Amino acid sequence: MKLEGSLEMFPLRELIEMTVYSSVTGSLNIYSAQGDGHIFFRDGQPYHAIYNTKTTGIAAVVAMFEMLQATFTFVADAVADEETLTSDPLDLVENAERMADRWQRLRPDIPDLSIVPHLLCSQERARFNISPAHWSIFTAIDGQKSLETIIQSLNMEPVEVCEAIVQMKSDHLIELKQSNRFINECMVETTPTTPTGHPRAAGAGVFDRLLGNSASVKTRHAEPVPACKEDNATVSTPASLKGRSFNEEDPILRLLRN
Repeated sequence: MKLEGSLEMFPLRELIEMTVYSSVTGSLNIYSAQGDGHIFFRDGQPYHAIYNTKTTGIAAVVAMFEMLQATFTFVADAVADEETLTSDPLDLVENAERMADRWQRLRPDIPDLSIVPHLLCSQERARFNISPAHWSIFTAIDGQKSLETIIQSLNMEPVEVCEAIVQMKSDHLIELKQSNRFINECMVETTPTTPTGHPRAAGAGVFDRLLGNSASVKTRHAEPVPACKEDNATVSTPASLKGRSFNEEDPILRLLRN
């Protein structure tokens, strides 16, 4: 059985917190035009995340936090063989949100890592405009390598490299072009994937009761569910689970029950 809805009604942060609080086992699946993401929980603890079949771990969670227009489903008892998340759930949420905010500021210039930077000036001119910390990034630019390749060769955090690249672009030291590989891939139609799970006993808690009484919930794929008409209250996103007392009258639980 599935629960489903929209991230506009239930922000991803709140969904993760509620799953942790309820100590359930299953997968939280996020669907948008950008791609599909899946976070797997065991007794409320996130242990694996994957985005678009290849990005895993906290990078996958960050990508899901960038999804603003998206739908979700929660599938009870779904499990994964991999384990790519080990941090505390609250730390995971805080770090992923912070990183997603940094990436969102870069997206107008860098929609993806297939972008290829091209030099607009000589190294002699660039020396007066580039900080020593960014010099290794500048010298790796040859007009052929994509940002993904440059990041791999430098062994640096992708967001830090991209922030430096955007600054160089702003200083008119480089320009950014889309690679031919990305253009060709965009012409290939892809089909969203859904994770498979193996049944096992789910953790006891609120989600168990919701799933047990959700026969009326339709199991559609990637379609938003209309908002509850009986409760017009605005659902606010909690800062974190710390210091918060949950109960049966929580507005999110009322909406999910309906």
